[in-house]
Amino acid sequence: MSDTEERKKKKKTSALGGVFLLFLVFGGLVFLPTSMILCIGMLPSIVALLTSSIVTRSRVSTIAALNFVGCVPFVFELWSLGNDFETSFEIITEPLTIIIIYGTAALGYIFDWVVVGVVSAYLYQRSEARLKAINKRQEQLVEAWGEKVKGKFQTKKSQN
Repeated sequence: MSDTEERKKKKKTSALGGVFLLFLVFGGLVFLPTSMILCIGMLPSIVALLTSSIVTRSRVSTIAALNFVGCVPFVFELWSLGNDFETSFEIITEPLTIIIIYGTAALGYIFDWVVVGVVSAYLYQRSEARLKAINKRQEQLVEAWGEKVKGKFQTKKSQN
């Protein structure tokens, strides 16, 4: 990819990001009570995003998904009670609301931790089984063809 093509791609990406940000700000102003609940409720996801590296972006999506699930019932409650700033403030200042919302974000951290551990253990066991199978096959080949099959023999060049 040439340098000019990369610049065009970055410019297009930044333009899309600017349009998205504009819609996000405009939507936040129009739906201010809902935005207030979501901004305060999604703080664990924002912190996870800001503190994560590119390698751990799957963690951010796990946390954000469960964090959003924790916010949804309170957004629905707000919408059913009138979608005004006072109701939004009452909902978000209730301690049980914060406990539930941040608790679901904590479940995201726990799910990520458990899944990474389980997958790591599975991959380790699979690689160990594969290594045993390779060693067994190598022993069979050594019996049939001799030690030269292993590739651990001296050539004429290395003897000199």
